[in-house]
Amino acid sequence: GIVCPHFYVLAHANGCPYACDYCYLRLTLRHYPEPTVFTNTARMFQELRDWLLSLEEPAALNAGELSDSLAWDRETGLTRNLVPLFETQKKHKLLLLTKSVNIGNLLELDPTPQVIVSFSVNAPEVSRKYERGAPPVEARLSAAKRLRDAGWDVRLRLDPALPVTGWKDQYGEVIDRINEVNPS
Repeated sequence: GIVCPHFYVLAHANGCPYACDYCYLRLTLRHYPEPTVFTNTARMFQELRDWLLSLEEPAALNAGELSDSLAWDRETGLTRNLVPLFETQKKHKLLLLTKSVNIGNLLELDPTPQVIVSFSVNAPEVSRKYERGAPPVEARLSAAKRLRDAGWDVRLRLDPALPVTGWKDQYGEVIDRINEVNPS
């Protein structure tokens, strides 16, 4: 009964530095004790250019399926190379799914409707308990608001909803904060 949208995956890394207890990557990539950030970027970007030209139907490329899209962006400059590829065409979208607050490179670029930045958030108590190493929810919401104010297409996903004491109030408060960001 679950319907997921079809998207393609950009594997720029495997694994995530945040170690969230509920994350499917912990089991999926259990044979790799540490995240791996790939360095063969010249090949990756050439394959991406070919991909953008080869698809006839509009498609979405998810850069946050096998790793956090922005966790290493400060070091790798991934978005500095990805965003310009997508802004030069109007057919395909890039999805940057993240819990990171590493938005500096994005703020230096012009926003484009071809790029969606989607922040994963949760109730603060759930985050403190189950999202060890991830930036605090308030920091993620602040980063999302900064990008939204700069003109980026920002989305927020409340995922997963976990039962904790006072969950209705806690999730209600984070939903109010999400509404303050005014995501698209």
